[in-house]
Amino acid sequence: MRRLATSPQLAGAAAGIVVFWAVAAVAQLNVDQYAVESGSTTQSEVIPLLVSLVSGIGIGSLIAGTFSKRGIDAGSKVDLGFVPVGAALMAIACFALAVSGGGVFVAGSPTLRLVFPVFWLGLLGVGAGMFDVPLEASMQEKSPPGRLAAVLASTNLLVFAGMFLASLGYYALRVPVGEGDLARPLLSARGVFALFGLLSLAELCVAVYAAPRATLRILVRGLVNLRYRFCVRRDDLVPEKGPLVVIANHISWLDGFVAVLACPRPIRMVVFGPNIRGRFLRMLSDQWQFILFDPRPKSIGRAMKTIQTGLSDGDCIGIFCEGGISRTGQILPFKRGLDWIFQRIEAPMTPLSIDGMWGSVLSFSEGTSLLKWPRSLRRRRLTLTYGPSLPAGTPASVARLAIQEVAATAVRRRMRTTRRGSRDIPRWCRRHGRRIVAIDACGQRQTGREQQRQWQAAGLLEAFDRDGIGGVDWAGMAATAEAFDGGCVLRRSDSLLSTLTAEHPLSGPLGQFAGPLLGVHGIWAEPPATADVLEAQLACGPATVWIAEPGQLVIVSTGKASLPTQLSVVVAVLTDAAELPAFEEAAALFSQACGITPVVAFAPAGCGGLLSMNTPPTRNAGDHELTLKPGTLGRVLNGSVVWPTAGLRRSLGLADWAGMEAFSDDQPLALGAGFAGQRGDAEDLVALPLDGLTVDHDGFVEWARVKKR
Repeated sequence: MRRLATSPQLAGAAAGIVVFWAVAAVAQLNVDQYAVESGSTTQSEVIPLLVSLVSGIGIGSLIAGTFSKRGIDAGSKVDLGFVPVGAALMAIACFALAVSGGGVFVAGSPTLRLVFPVFWLGLLGVGAGMFDVPLEASMQEKSPPGRLAAVLASTNLLVFAGMFLASLGYYALRVPVGEGDLARPLLSARGVFALFGLLSLAELCVAVYAAPRATLRILVRGLVNLRYRFCVRRDDLVPEKGPLVVIANHISWLDGFVAVLACPRPIRMVVFGPNIRGRFLRMLSDQWQFILFDPRPKSIGRAMKTIQTGLSDGDCIGIFCEGGISRTGQILPFKRGLDWIFQRIEAPMTPLSIDGMWGSVLSFSEGTSLLKWPRSLRRRRLTLTYGPSLPAGTPASVARLAIQEVAATAVRRRMRTTRRGSRDIPRWCRRHGRRIVAIDACGQRQTGREQQRQWQAAGLLEAFDRDGIGGVDWAGMAATAEAFDGGCVLRRSDSLLSTLTAEHPLSGPLGQFAGPLLGVHGIWAEPPATADVLEAQLACGPATVWIAEPGQLVIVSTGKASLPTQLSVVVAVLTDAAELPAFEEAAALFSQACGITPVVAFAPAGCGGLLSMNTPPTRNAGDHELTLKPGTLGRVLNGSVVWPTAGLRRSLGLADWAGMEAFSDDQPLALGAGFAGQRGDAEDLVALPLDGLTVDHDGFVEWARVKKR
């Protein structure tokens, strides 16, 4: 008893258990009286009510036991956030029973009104199970191993004492008042349920006061699961104890909270202070012990000292290294000052990829307003994936590459399992092929149904398995299209025109199937034979985005073909880095003649997918994010990563993907979710050698020969 009294956690759990069983002791008696006051004449008529209550307790216990994965404290697997939720459900059910009407039983027979007390008693049982099971589990988890039996025995002594006192109280409340036929209990059965509701509200307040972090955690988790299908992968890679730094990409306003929910151990996020506004967000940051900082030297210094102190105590610290939310959905360059911080942190770093937030109302997709209409009312799939831990002192630029690789595996897996990936493209083409427009080399317009018949004749739209159809990697095509979407910052109002040749590696994702993959109006034109045909193809629809080859820019810039007035974005796809000087000359002529600055997209020969791209100037997201760097092959897009050397990757202890054994340590390589190759597991990435290419600190691919010149 002294041990219970001196331990706040044990005392709180014991108090909750005592109150629960004290109320439960009289609940069965009150259910009997509720049935009598509702017109019941036999005990058998009470059975449905008792069965509903007991079944609810079992269901609530299963819910608490199944979904209680971990607690707030390190190493705990008991989620005390279910306690206030259970108390709230009990309060709602008790008040509903208190105001329920009569007529449940008429002439000794149940009526349809029996459904309502059965439902509310079932809900009362669910809340009771969710309330009691976490407290019982916490009591066993927090008790000293050598004194567990004594603690449980002491708790049982208090429980039976509480049940005895509750029975006396119930007897006092049911004492008849009055004489003869006018005698009535002091408090009716419905009045007792109202009293139970008040007690449940008191339990709710005490539970929130005793476990505020657990309460806020389950509240935020419930709100997140309403809009997102929340999934955490490879959390077994997070060390169970010891100092740790979790580095993550930053896509939306919700990232800081979902990172807390995803981490298998308590984590303290480093958050930009001005983003935490309002009393509710401030309360969340205080309870979850966020480390706030302002863009001032003193504030940054205090935050750095707090980080070092927390790591010395064995805490887990989470950092968004990009310095802000991405405006294009791509992983931004890490802040240069992070190298100074990482060199002073003696703790391993675990990369975390947040995938699925781009396009939501909480991201910068299609504007900055949080009130913008979402693209879909369906629940979005939100996946958080951990990667292998990096050694302490890893440079910020190398840590960024590790996050990009983890993000690429997440993209690959999502494209293999979601409807917008491999499962959706053939189905969309079968149902909506008539909406696809194609133009042949002679400038003749081809209907969507004719194009659809050609695809069917080629076997592209037949029944397919996980390995694709006829050698077509649908998941890779979807990953390439999504990368182009992020690099070009496409809008739902865009109309796409592609004049890539049929042999071009991107003619599938950015040509024939661009419409269903990108979700915009798409027109695919075969390579033009003459300038007149090219002009006819450019005028075939209100295109706003043109995907071309470098030679086609020369035709337009020399005045042999005119552009549509709606056109605002021109992207030239290169398959060889040696084409970059010729593209720059053609782009300069095109910009001078047409007033539109073309940008480059790079799809190395043999990869079959898009690796990097410069964002068009008309889609610039502002000074916050560097999206265009002339003289380069573009920024590496989501779904891909470029390692300066294979040896650098191996030095981090990262396992090789299939086929990487042939790469020498000094050879640069690219890994991509959209690259063509033999696919094994759903998460396999394809490796591609990149001789003569390198990647700078900002993530842009440079041609080494151009750099030397």
